[in-house]
Amino acid sequence: MLAEGARDRQGNIIGSTYVSEVLEKGLGEEVRVTVLGHVQRGGSPSAFDRNLGTLMGYAAVEAVLKAKPEDEPQLIGMHGNRIVYTPLMQCVQQTQSVAKLLEAQDYDKVVEMRGGSFEKLFARFRS
Repeated sequence: MLAEGARDRQGNIIGSTYVSEVLEKGLGEEVRVTVLGHVQRGGSPSAFDRNLGTLMGYAAVEAVLKAKPEDEPQLIGMHGNRIVYTPLMQCVQQTQSVAKLLEAQDYDKVVEMRGGSFEKLFARFRS
């Protein structure tokens, strides 16, 4: 799996061609590149998936009905198995700060900003 926009520590783009060449040379195996697109999230929805769609839809309608013209737009998401509302501009600013940290090559701070679960998984994959 290759993330869109992936770059190495020197800022070079890590593309599918590069990854396949490294794997073929390093492992001596044939590599085939597949673009998954919407297929990646395919499969039958679980009961949780179906319930989540209903809960998020309800939260969105509830937010619209309660909103006043002067209210800041909200992003609706999940945190700790709870639906949360976060000001949209706060999300935009956080995304922009991550981009700046990447430019500055402050990868430790980027990982920290992704949150505890990401940090744990990242540490597990690195070991």
